[in-house]
Amino acid sequence: MSRKKLGRITGGGLGALFLVVFIAVIVAIMAAPYLQTYLKPQQIQQALPQAVQQPAQQPQQAAPAGFIFGQVQDIDTASALASAKVDVIDPASNKLLETITADSNGKFTSVNVYEPGKSLLLHIYSSGYYDKEFQVTVPSTYTLVSNSYYYPLGVFQLKKRVAADSISFKIQDPTGTTLGSADGDTAQSSGFGTYSASSTSFNLMLLISVTGSVSQPVAFGEYMPYVTPQLAKEELKPVVWVAFNSTAINLDKLRSAGFERMENAPNNVLVVYKVLSPIETNKINTAQTMTVTIPVDTSSISSGTKVAMAIWIADLQRPADAAIGVKISSLTAYGPYSGYGVTSPLGAGYTAPSSSNFANTDGHLRVLITCA
Repeated sequence: MSRKKLGRITGGGLGALFLVVFIAVIVAIMAAPYLQTYLKPQQIQQALPQAVQQPAQQPQQAAPAGFIFGQVQDIDTASALASAKVDVIDPASNKLLETITADSNGKFTSVNVYEPGKSLLLHIYSSGYYDKEFQVTVPSTYTLVSNSYYYPLGVFQLKKRVAADSISFKIQDPTGTTLGSADGDTAQSSGFGTYSASSTSFNLMLLISVTGSVSQPVAFGEYMPYVTPQLAKEELKPVVWVAFNSTAINLDKLRSAGFERMENAPNNVLVVYKVLSPIETNKINTAQTMTVTIPVDTSSISSGTKVAMAIWIADLQRPADAAIGVKISSLTAYGPYSGYGVTSPLGAGYTAPSSSNFANTDGHLRVLITCA
């Protein structure tokens, strides 16, 4: 073959080769996005190990309804309160669900069953103790006994009320001289204590003394839950009333000491009242005394005039009733309450004086003041 012919063949072959390569490059460029989209994920997917399928978890079952249990104790001695009563109340409806009686060890167990998470109100009382209410929630923890669930509520403690002969009431003059005395159930003996004032403004002192012991601390006037005849919830509190057979006694002076005027007082008589705080003893302080200051201002009264003063004091009183001269003499259970641990007040609630001059038996304590 001649060189000229060979050159033509070689040149043609190279051209064809370049054309093939060029086409291949163009195809590769155009195909690249499709390869990235479809080929690469498949390659990755094939390269990764298959995920292990986990079995579906079963929802955890809540504990079923069960019995509630607890114990009632003295708050100071931790002694079990045998035969204490527990009113179980639905707080949403204020309905009594059941009343449980504690055993000789102060332990109680419900008859009804309750769901964990259920809110309940417990009204607990024991003879000689001030009642208390406790808001509880049935816990999720339980004890399983013979296929029955028991939910623990814990320990509930009450404060013992002082005995009538272990509380004393005294009225003293500014020098500390006792003008009259009484105890929880016995009023001042017939007649008046006497005080001749040396000033038109002076303070008389009402002393309330509560005595317990190391082995048995006590209290007077613990605030106590109460359900009215109209089924309203209230707190009973200790109240003192002070009456003068003269409306010329300075009311503002008495208000400065926390007294308020009582409505419905008899004609020509000024009566004020004051809600007191509880008095408690403990194992260290076995006797506690509260002093109630009664500021008396007689500057609007003629010198030598005699003014009678009478005092009533009692626990277990409704402040709203005290303001209008109404006392509680005994407690009756209404609504969701099945009873009370203390049912009658210590001391004596207000009773309208028998005359505007006051009789020798009006009030729990009595003093006749000769004005300066």
